[in-house]
This record gives sequence, structure tokens and C-alpha cells, in this order.
Amino acid sequence: MSSGTNTLYPIIHSSKLNRDWITEEKQDYKSRCPFNFKGPTAHSINKCPAIHSIMNQGYIIRAPGDIAVTRRGNKLDVYGPDIVQHIPTVVTHGQEVSKWLLDSAKDNTCEEIIKINTPWRCTTNDPDLIFLVVKVPFVNETRFSAVMGVMDPRIAFEINVQLFWHEEDGKDELIKAGTPLCMYIPMNRKYLGTSFVCEDPTEKDWEVEKEMAYSYSSVNESSTTLTERVSKVAKILRKYYG
Repeated sequence: MSSGTNTLYPIIHSSKLNRDWITEEKQDYKSRCPFNFKGPTAHSINKCPAIHSIMNQGYIIRAPGDIAVTRRGNKLDVYGPDIVQHIPTVVTHGQEVSKWLLDSAKDNTCEEIIKINTPWRCTTNDPDLIFLVVKVPFVNETRFSAVMGVMDPRIAFEINVQLFWHEEDGKDELIKAGTPLCMYIPMNRKYLGTSFVCEDPTEKDWEVEKEMAYSYSSVNESSTTLTERVSKVAKILRKYYG
């Protein structure tokens, strides 16, 4: 790993990533009337436990240097600084590799995939620790998106980022150094093989549903913090499921 990378563009916890829209959303939410008995209640998306949780979990891998990308049909011209001595910083996977991964990508996605060989290496003291690799959630980035996968330090220790490219043909773009590329979410490898049972609801499940509905409707959302909402939900779940 380049010492300069660790100084200027280190891996950061997702909670430290600055998302400009959060401040704007808070201002917009405060400007709306929280009491609306004739229509939908004003909700703050930043108070959604699922949204809030994913934005504050995991670690952000950022571009170690400026990376230039130009699309020419279904081919990509990529250029980047020499950061790791024995391999190029940025290359592409050809169509013969990437065509199998495009079934769920955007319509305008290039058939080649960008591969960024970062200078980062990952080892763990826990042999059961692996990382789920996902795109960085809820950022203003439409040019590319990370290819999802699982990073297993027992198999490989290099942190290499694969990116789908969505920009139009002929357009020159620059991924600036420090740009968030993907997110690593730590997890235990045993959960990859976890099984579950899908069942119809029992009477107890319906009682839980009723109490959950009451917990949501009994208070004004604008005066309730996310911590308070989560605490109420946890209290109900403990009551019925232990």
C-alpha cells in the first residue's frame, strides 16, 4: 500500500462519508407541516432505519488517484497514475468476461468493466470474517456503479474494485482521486450458508403487526428521533419473540 494513499485517500467508515443531500433533506422536511390529518404524513427519509443503517455501516474504498475514462462504443479507454509498481492502476475486463454480468445492469451500461487495482491489501485475524462488496449507497454518482461480490481474505488479499460504466459513447470523464468507489460490509462467512423457512403468519405474528402499527401512529414523527423509534420496535419484538 502506498503511504501517500493512506495519508490523502484512506479507507473510511461509511458514517464519515459526506452526503450533501442529507442537509438539504433535513431542511426540506422541517419546512413541511408534520400534522396532516387529511393526507399523507410528512416523512423524513433520513429517519428510515433501513436507509440510515446502510449509510452508516461498512467501509468506503476510494479512488487512489485520478482516473480518466472514455467510452468508444462498447470499449473503454482508461488511464490512471502508476501507484502500484508491478501492475497498472486501471485496466478493463473485456466483453467476453463482462457480458455475463450485464443482465441486471442499466440499459446504457458498457460491455467492458473497469478494474481498479488499488494499493490496498486486506488481512484479518478472524478466519471467518469476509466482506460483502456493494455499490456506495445513496450518493450522487450516475457514471458508474460497483459490481457486487464477496471479498474473502482467505482467498485473495488485494482490494480491487470492479465498476460498471454507464456514461454515453464518446464522453470523456474523470473519476477524481478520493471519489467513493464501493463499500465493504464485514460479515461472518457462516451467514452465506444460512437457511430460512418461509411461513404463513400465526396469531402471535398478527398481534405483533397490530402493536407495530400502533407504535407508528401514536406519535408525531417530527418529534420522534430514530433512536426512539428503534427502541419501541425492539421492545415489541422482545415481548413476543424474546
